Amino acid sequence: MTDREIGKLLHGLEAEVETLRQISSTLHQLLVHEGKLELLFSELATVSDEIIFLRKKLDRSKSRWDLQLDFKLKSLSSRLDRLEMSERMQGSPTWAELEEKNQELAKVREDLTARSQELFTIRDHLKDREKELSEARAYLKEREREVSEYKKRIRDLEAELKRLKRPWWRKLFPVWP
Repeated sequence: MTDREIGKLLHGLEAEVETLRQISSTLHQLLVHEGKLELLFSELATVSDEIIFLRKKLDRSKSRWDLQLDFKLKSLSSRLDRLEMSERMQGSPTWAELEEKNQELAKVREDLTARSQELFTIRDHLKDREKELSEARAYLKEREREVSEYKKRIRDLEAELKRLKRPWWRKLFPVWP
């Protein structure tokens, strides 16, 4: 071999070494990113678990409120039935009885208004939690897409690294027996 051929081979080897350094640096960066993504996934799983817990807690409190509201409605309707029944039995009520009934009905209306307002507040709170959950799911999908892109890039770089690790003389003599 002449000095010129050796120089070409050395230049080719130096280029391959530089390419291998770049690939190694890129692989290191990808591994760092993968570690960060795993940390993000664990945080996202924690947030998702918290959201699920809050959703269950809200569902339980909503069902409890529904039961209390049903009980209150039944007691109010039974009270109203008793008032109507006493009205029928006594004939025409006096002015004081009408005032008392009117006050009871006003209390019932106030109670129903307060309960319905509480239910609206719970409904709004549930909607907020559902919105947070959908945002968390969208964030998770975006992170999953990034991870799949990183994995594809790592596979491509590994294939390139395997290709570059072939012996240098294979390039000079591709049909060597």
